[in-house]
Amino acid sequence: MAVAGRIQEVTPHMPHRLLIAAGLATLLLLAGVASPSVAQAPSPHGSPGAPAEADDAAAAPPADPLGRSTPEGAVAGFLEASAKQDYARAAEYLDLRSIPGARRARVGAELARQLKRALDGRGFIERWSLSEDRAGTLDDELPPDRERVGSLRTDDGRLDIVLIRLAGDPGEGPVWKFSAATLGHAQEVASGLTSNRLEAMMPERLTAKVFDVALWQWIALAALAAAAALLSWLAVRGLRLALRLLLRSERHAHWRLLTDRAAGPLQLLLGILIFGFAVAGLGVSIFARQYLGQVLGFLAAGALTWLAVRVTELGTEALTRRLAVRGRLGAVSMMPLLRRASTAVLVVLGVITALGALSVNVTPALAALGVGGLAVALAAQKTIENLFGGVTLITDQPVRVGDFCRFGDRVGTIEDIGMRSTRVRTLDRTVVTVPNAEFAGLHLENFSARDRYWFHPTIGVRYETSPDQIRLLLVEIRSMLYAHPRVSPSPARIRFVGFGESSLNLEIFAYVTAADFDEFLEVQEDLLLRIMAIVDTAGTAIAFPSRTMYIATDPTPAEQGRAAASATVQAWRDRRDLQLPRFSPDRIQGLKGTLPYPPPGAAVDGAPQ
Repeated sequence: MAVAGRIQEVTPHMPHRLLIAAGLATLLLLAGVASPSVAQAPSPHGSPGAPAEADDAAAAPPADPLGRSTPEGAVAGFLEASAKQDYARAAEYLDLRSIPGARRARVGAELARQLKRALDGRGFIERWSLSEDRAGTLDDELPPDRERVGSLRTDDGRLDIVLIRLAGDPGEGPVWKFSAATLGHAQEVASGLTSNRLEAMMPERLTAKVFDVALWQWIALAALAAAAALLSWLAVRGLRLALRLLLRSERHAHWRLLTDRAAGPLQLLLGILIFGFAVAGLGVSIFARQYLGQVLGFLAAGALTWLAVRVTELGTEALTRRLAVRGRLGAVSMMPLLRRASTAVLVVLGVITALGALSVNVTPALAALGVGGLAVALAAQKTIENLFGGVTLITDQPVRVGDFCRFGDRVGTIEDIGMRSTRVRTLDRTVVTVPNAEFAGLHLENFSARDRYWFHPTIGVRYETSPDQIRLLLVEIRSMLYAHPRVSPSPARIRFVGFGESSLNLEIFAYVTAADFDEFLEVQEDLLLRIMAIVDTAGTAIAFPSRTMYIATDPTPAEQGRAAASATVQAWRDRRDLQLPRFSPDRIQGLKGTLPYPPPGAAVDGAPQ
């Protein structure tokens, strides 16, 4: 209940659903921590169906009743016995082989008292690295029967606190004890320590100890906690006021908002640092410092998680505003999911870190979370697949909301890109909903993303058209393309490409500059009308499937146009101005943009809107 209360205290602005998720994650972690002892318990009857781990556990030597089978148990057992001033029992954790049996009990108790005094005064135990394996840590560059668990501070430096692995009593496995060298160092350190001046000044009734902490130290700890809270509040308050004065402009508004959001976790972190440094001068015992360090580590993990959540929320809010300004509505719709997912991940990591600070073995819990996550992933495979498909559409942006595109064998306008599916408005004005995973796997053709429109009609003229008429058409139509202000001159071409079943085919290839498809249709209409006029001027006509019967031999109007076209082409030849098979650069430059568009008499002009 105390842990849950602390989490609620340091996260007052988190959503209730997130707190519930964090509580469930904590319960799952604790269940994972407790599960190994049940899962690995050997069968009481030794049935053939018992797991192999049960046989291995039965074959292993029994655990030491004093907890000395592992380095972590040896250190914890000594600290607990010495905190109760049970030095006779504390001596069981010391290597006393060099002391004769008759003196071993008395000398052992004294050595335990001196080791306790040295640890209280200048000792440090690396509680986070204490091994829970019977073999200890094998990759610490020490012999297999040695384990470093901490250090003693001296005037000349630091001395290692080392455990040694010794043979246990008959029928029991090896045990870990404080080495003789460590006991010698502890005697030297203890002999150089002076009495605590603060403790000497206290009345005798305040020197009584509760949980190895004197009453006056409990009072001092409470006073230091209050002072640290006040100092941290004043420091953060002053920092916020200073930043408000220095960062007054609107471009620094996000920094002011960040300091406001991070004030709570920063105050907690600063208070923990102040309290930790202040406690060092009280002379609190090593046993109390161990537990106090665990509590401070737990609170620091909560404060860091709180700070990370606040920064994540602020970052996603800023990103949402930026995406909204750019009109990326699909990405905006993904921001709430991203914020909740990142917050949940941070809270779970914070819970794991906090449990680690309390010396809880989270390895089995992480395995339990992995198995549970795999089960959830398999059950929600399609949902997760569509979610990642939506993320792909938003990040790669093959299409955006409002784009007209072809997806598969259908076309339509994108109306929404959601977390699970994409909605498309078709030309029939119906709405098609496609799952994101399927939509992202389709061939998407985005018509709205093109910069120019392709104008490529094929003109078929009648077979009565003469070669010179064809030349006239090629020159005049290409001149018109070069001269039109909405046609890109490079490339802009027309070629006589072949003989059709009932026509002579001329193929046009050009790109039209237009803001949208409607404007392209306007320009295309103008180009087609001009081409019809040029064909009529050349004395020919657009072909269509037909059969022609000649009854009279009189000249036709087409023959008159043929004669005029021949005369015009001959005049070009005479002055060496026939622009075939290609136009000269000077002629192209002279024609560029000389045609009026829209044509004279149109209701609107051609000025860009």
